[in-house]
Amino acid sequence: MHDISRTELDDVNALPRFNMPLELGLFMGAVRFGTGAQRRKVCLILDRERYRFQRFISDIAGQDIREHGDDVDRAIHALRSWLAAQPRQDILPARRRSRGGTGTSRPNCRRFWPRSA
Repeated sequence: MHDISRTELDDVNALPRFNMPLELGLFMGAVRFGTGAQRRKVCLILDRERYRFQRFISDIAGQDIREHGDDVDRAIHALRSWLAAQPRQDILPARRRSRGGTGTSRPNCRRFWPRSA
């Protein structure tokens, strides 16, 4: 999920903060130019107004951007609706078979949360 609504001017420097649009660009580059799992990535793009992005990041035109109106409940609803519409294998971490070969599976969480040293 990429919420590009937080691109206001910084109070100290009077410059915009573009972390989320930059991260979205990196994500889209991985989807476009990556291989394997990188090309299958999907994402949700949120903004406070549906077409506001055209004023500062018009290169993402053509993406399905959902608006939340700066309302947390609407943002959560948009995320839940988007997740519900996605195939499970596209969203959940990779699964693996148990050693016993019983066919049960569990998330391979070590890949995402390595043990601390």
